Amino acid sequence: MIISRFLPIACVLIQPSWSVTLPKIKRSVALPDLYEASIAELQAGLDAGHFSSVDLVKAYFARIEEVNLNGPALRAVIETNPSAIAIAETLDIERKTTGPRSALHGIPVLLKDNIATIASEGMNTTAGSFSLLGSVVPDDAGVVKRLRKAGAIILGKANLSEFAEFRGNLANGWSGRGGQSTNAYFPNADPCGSSSGSGISTSIGLAAVTLGTETDGSITCPSSRNNIAGIKPTVGLTSRANGKVKCSLLILNSSLLVIPISEHQDTVGPMTRSITDAAIVLSIIAGPDPNDNFTLAQPQVVPNFTQALKKNALKGKRIGVPRQVFFDANDQSTDISAAFEEALVVLRGLGATVVDPADLPSAEEILVSNNETVVLDVDFKARREPQSLISNPSGVRSLADLIAFNNNNPSLEKPSGFMDQSILIESEATNGFDDAYFASLAADRELGGARGIDAALQAHNLDALVLPSDGLTTTPAVPLGFFSDNVTVERAGPETVYPAPGVPFGLSFLGTAFSEFDLIGFAYAYEQKTQTRLARKAYPAAIPQTQLIDILRHDFLALSFAMKFWGGYLGSEYQKRKVITVTILGVRPRLYKASEFLAQRQQKRDDMAARAERNASIEIIDFECTAEYEELWYEREGRSLYLKVIDRPGLLSGNILRLLVDIPPLETHTEIDGDTIRTIPPAPVPPEINFDDDIEDITEELQEVPIIAFD
Repeated sequence: MIISRFLPIACVLIQPSWSVTLPKIKRSVALPDLYEASIAELQAGLDAGHFSSVDLVKAYFARIEEVNLNGPALRAVIETNPSAIAIAETLDIERKTTGPRSALHGIPVLLKDNIATIASEGMNTTAGSFSLLGSVVPDDAGVVKRLRKAGAIILGKANLSEFAEFRGNLANGWSGRGGQSTNAYFPNADPCGSSSGSGISTSIGLAAVTLGTETDGSITCPSSRNNIAGIKPTVGLTSRANGKVKCSLLILNSSLLVIPISEHQDTVGPMTRSITDAAIVLSIIAGPDPNDNFTLAQPQVVPNFTQALKKNALKGKRIGVPRQVFFDANDQSTDISAAFEEALVVLRGLGATVVDPADLPSAEEILVSNNETVVLDVDFKARREPQSLISNPSGVRSLADLIAFNNNNPSLEKPSGFMDQSILIESEATNGFDDAYFASLAADRELGGARGIDAALQAHNLDALVLPSDGLTTTPAVPLGFFSDNVTVERAGPETVYPAPGVPFGLSFLGTAFSEFDLIGFAYAYEQKTQTRLARKAYPAAIPQTQLIDILRHDFLALSFAMKFWGGYLGSEYQKRKVITVTILGVRPRLYKASEFLAQRQQKRDDMAARAERNASIEIIDFECTAEYEELWYEREGRSLYLKVIDRPGLLSGNILRLLVDIPPLETHTEIDGDTIRTIPPAPVPPEINFDDDIEDITEELQEVPIIAFD
């Protein structure tokens, strides 16, 4: 049994006054709920010292542990960063000495597993494929360098559709390494892809921020299906480079995210729980990079996208609805259609003029065109030769090698239901950058731009287009609604379903190249008016229970304790005891098996006795270990408790044992308040605690007993 509620217990500590070192005392504060916590809320708590970045990392690690492979087994995260806590410690010190670097200082960020990080930090970059496990990239991706410079902590790598959904006809969110990731809003629901793990992780607070990548819908669709905000930036607004080799048509794949699909369509963007957080992240990761030629075409000055966050951003704007093809292609359900029509009413209420319809002249041609497939197939093969990897244990160095690796390792890469690699085979059969390729590339640009989005915007004098996010739409996406509880559940993959009751869907605003500032403002105004994300939570088993308070309890004190110090030099004027009564925060302890505890106990007691001999005498009331102890956290009989205390430097020299102690009734006592010692009348004896009670209930029950925490 794991006890996740705190246990306030009054304890009596008798200690020589000359050795008293009192910690700072702070009143109870409201800690942010990590399910919904914003960057601003986390920064406020970090700046105030209510918790540290180390605490944040530990909390997110614990939340991942709860639901990733355990419980509902969402499989949203492929691996965590073994260096994250050490990095957090350094950033905590920096915060105290020189202040935060940016709004992301000390904030944990999960990366999609096709975004490169240096191997020396302890993580892989594999796009979900065993063929790249253990490979060593030459450097961090450009966006990762910007995150590190801003003080962000790379928490780990998120699962994804293998090779960004460019392997074959496979289920969204499946990769060989990560397995089948699933939506947190309905058991085994399709999370969409390819940035599946990023979407899932953000939706339930497994990280403060995640990054995804998009070629065609891979940020927008997972943002839609997971009830979050996502921004697919214009190609060239955020870098795809690894910082070692310049990007060009002929460069090898590791220069672009290590494992991209196409330099002409790939982009990196934020996936967060709010447009505000997305704007904060985009402001940091956007900007030119000499190692990615596409970023040199962006506007000279990258805007601070948070300045677009205005509730009246839609007032006086013209928003178009391109229904032709898009609604047919989406095959919109009644739920999505109804929610979308309601959204148009909201837009009008926010001061926008809705032009409906405002169709793309090229819509029908886009639907039947094969140009994108030609371009992506050729680009993928050109980048699928990872010669610039420093090493790769699998020996895969080309697309042909990758196909052979999958065939030779079916248990890893071709389990039942996930065997297809037809896209890889199709890409391998291409002939490189020939006339057909360049013709398709030019046609793509014309159909999507001059005769597509740009044509519709100009023809109707529009500021943006708006569509439901599921389907042929792009950024930014914000929550729009949820499937009704009576929707028909359909099979989406070997292990997934879609649609399903409660699964979210989103709303997208589309615009011309580098119009993110305006689109962010429109999405923010809609989000703030509707607050759709808050209307429904994930299904209960998918919601992690660990919160910051659990980590703080564990780190500040492990449990209540009672120890008596005698003797010692008390000063020349008097020899008497000073009694300090403190009500402390209990914590969620770690379980020590009885056998492990007994093996360690004697050494700890010897160490403690030796230390006591140097300072004062210590009397410890011992306990008897029972057969049930392995499953026992606390047991209260009268005034006796089974207790556990962890090592905590500075707290009675640490090394406090797990004890069965006797807590005497509280009598009139003295209490130290700063430098003042005062007499306090008897306080109520803490009542029996139901460990399953909510924190609020326990606090109310013990309202007569002061509660403090220790810095």
